[in-house]
Amino acid sequence: MSVSFGTERQNPDMTPMAAPDLDQKMRRRKDRVFLSVPAAPEHVRALRSAAAEYLRRLCWSERDISDFVLAIGEAGNNAACYGTNGTGGTIGTLGPPTISLECHRSRDNAVVVEIRNRGTFSPPVAALSDTFPEWQEIHGRGLALMRALVDQVEILQAAGITTVRLTKANTRQ
Repeated sequence: MSVSFGTERQNPDMTPMAAPDLDQKMRRRKDRVFLSVPAAPEHVRALRSAAAEYLRRLCWSERDISDFVLAIGEAGNNAACYGTNGTGGTIGTLGPPTISLECHRSRDNAVVVEIRNRGTFSPPVAALSDTFPEWQEIHGRGLALMRALVDQVEILQAAGITTVRLTKANTRQ
């Protein structure tokens, strides 16, 4: 897993980040964070932690951080559970499936978080809840939750990669 904070993805200045079970590396800059983790639910916590640290450095309130991090966790869990569509592969390279996260500020000073993974997004199908009522008990609420917690949710697809873009303004401004 790799984590980097910075204005450029190719910044060679890497410093280790403490993590008990994963090898994480981070490049520190205030304006951007990049993170790549294995596409498994147990690694989504690292996405949430990196985003929360980034938002704290930008002096966000704990309430806004909590809301944003919950939406990021939902997008990350969806990517981990449903994202690879059996295709495997790290984004941009060969290897095991990964989820990548990028956080940066927009021109209007809101924060934009993008969660990327291989696979194609499929919205929940209403017919599934009719056929399998138990499905509705645990699935199909993620997009509504994300939309309730952030200002904008976009789902972008290109070349077999799905990007969930979450945008939220800092209420402390």
